[in-house]
Amino acid sequence: MAATPKRATHCEQAQLDQPFNAVTVSRAAAALAEDFQPLSDFRASASYRLQVARNLLRRYYHRYNDELSCVEVARYVS
Repeated sequence: MAATPKRATHCEQAQLDQPFNAVTVSRAAAALAEDFQPLSDFRASASYRLQVARNLLRRYYHRYNDELSCVEVARYVS
């Protein structure tokens, strides 16, 4: 996402003093676009990198709530 480690401050602010639910996670995932401007190169496009970051946040939420089983299926968005 970035050449150096960076905090996702907009993402953090979207979650601050909010209940940890799907709506809050969705808002926080959207806020990641304000925190990072990933680059596109031969390894991955900028939109792909941002989508992966959003999915990691969503995955944490679902694992935290024990909503993921041992078998996980990924759905790719084109």
